[in-house]
Amino acid sequence: MFDKWALNAATWINNQNPKQTASVAVLHFALTGLLNSLTVFFIIIVIGAITGHIGDSLLASLFFVFLHFFSGGFHFKSVWICTIFSSSMMISSFLIPLSLDWLHALTIFTIIILIAFAPSNIENHARISKRYFPLLKLISVLIVTINLFMQNTAVCYAIFLQALLVIPYSKLWIRRRWELR
Repeated sequence: MFDKWALNAATWINNQNPKQTASVAVLHFALTGLLNSLTVFFIIIVIGAITGHIGDSLLASLFFVFLHFFSGGFHFKSVWICTIFSSSMMISSFLIPLSLDWLHALTIFTIIILIAFAPSNIENHARISKRYFPLLKLISVLIVTINLFMQNTAVCYAIFLQALLVIPYSKLWIRRRWELR
């Protein structure tokens, strides 16, 4: 559904002024990402409002998006899988309680993951020179560190889930073990 809407919109935009707009492929890619993000955000906010966690859903969403922007991470090949995964992970972030000790431990573990792997998978998705990667890592760690002071459970889960996406799939123990067989 996103794909068809995005393609139709990209074609229409390109037809309005082909010389001054990006190609249909570029517009299609951008619009697909935008529609996916808006849908995920809408689902999260609606569920947050229904469950009485509107503030947590907004905070978790913002931290997830900002951290993803600076740390990069895995991208699903299917927009629908991305929508379902992202929505369910963000919704779980504000519905599952967490003690203060576990919040601190999980936040520190998230920082360790980011120090080890961020930024990840940015080369194919953004035009950022590798010389800025240390800065992206630092900003990612600073974003997560904010939650040590905020102590918000929803933010803690959201940033942890995003941090898991920066771990290169090729370095996962389970994949290496599977390939050895």
